[in-house]
Amino acid sequence: MGKAKPTNKSFAQAVGVKPKNLLKLREAFPKLPAKKIIEINNVGLGKTPSKPKIQITTKGPSRKNILIPMDATDRKNILDAANTHIGQINGLMKSYKSHINIDYIRESGNGITVTTSSVANTSDLSILEKYFKGLGNLESKDISLRLPQSKSFLKILGVPYFDNALNPLNALQVKNSLSKTCMFNDITLSSHP
Repeated sequence: MGKAKPTNKSFAQAVGVKPKNLLKLREAFPKLPAKKIIEINNVGLGKTPSKPKIQITTKGPSRKNILIPMDATDRKNILDAANTHIGQINGLMKSYKSHINIDYIRESGNGITVTTSSVANTSDLSILEKYFKGLGNLESKDISLRLPQSKSFLKILGVPYFDNALNPLNALQVKNSLSKTCMFNDITLSSHP
């Protein structure tokens, strides 16, 4: 008994698609690489690739961000020379033997956000504050740095719309029910029920 000879498969057979469909796609898009043609064919057959899982914990600012409120003119002055400021701040941090580096500076709602390589401590914040206060081209000399504050939110689901007598619940009834539960002692509602 000898070894079975491996059969030669075409590319289409190897990836499990009909050669006719691939040929039509190849004629329609002659410059596309084979992988892209297979992707287009798979989308046409309803075989979409799974979405990658994003490993993110917060949507808002993280603790590696430093928030600096300032007016629009000062914001523009900082952002126009952001790369220069990043280099100067990183040199300053290195001279003070700080453990953080500035990754980038970007505009945020009412000021700028300085993103760092790790969480800044109070000495890092004071170095940054001195730097920004020492800039001559800022109109405001009242610069204050802030770390983002954490807030947790709980979405309450499954609250019935009607009470036992089949009357619609009102906001006061929902608030009263929540206040009677020990789990909601220190909770503030962000919107009306």
